[in-house]
Amino acid sequence: MEGNNKTEKVVAMDADVTIVLIQATQLDIITKLPGYSFRIPEDAYQEVLLEDQKAALDAEIAAGRLTVVSIEDLSELRSLSEFRKAMGKGEAACLTLAVHRGWLVASNDKRFTNKAKVRIGESRVLTVDKLRAIAQSAGLLEKDK
Repeated sequence: MEGNNKTEKVVAMDADVTIVLIQATQLDIITKLPGYSFRIPEDAYQEVLLEDQKAALDAEIAAGRLTVVSIEDLSELRSLSEFRKAMGKGEAACLTLAVHRGWLVASNDKRFTNKAKVRIGESRVLTVDKLRAIAQSAGLLEKDK
């Protein structure tokens, strides 16, 4: 698994989960989770359209807590093309990264998470609720939020 160390879990975030966390002012908290490293595929980054949401996302990128990644490998591009037939661009990019690089995916789109669970396993699919629970366990987020 790609990351700064061998125990780090790399998570590809889609636009949906990113926007939900931005709206709840929790993106900065989630991206500080110990043992996790967050990436947003370029396709998902481009789906964040509102100026204030893009600014919040860019702040996390500038702080180094979130990284935008591109898919350029030929085998990844083939999978991306195939996955795009069944789901949105951002979700397809997340699943491509999970399949080829062994990453986890974070999404709040139920149709996508169901497909991802079948393809990569339930343990590698995170929702906003799962991310919040991890943040609470790490002492980064109070249970009320």
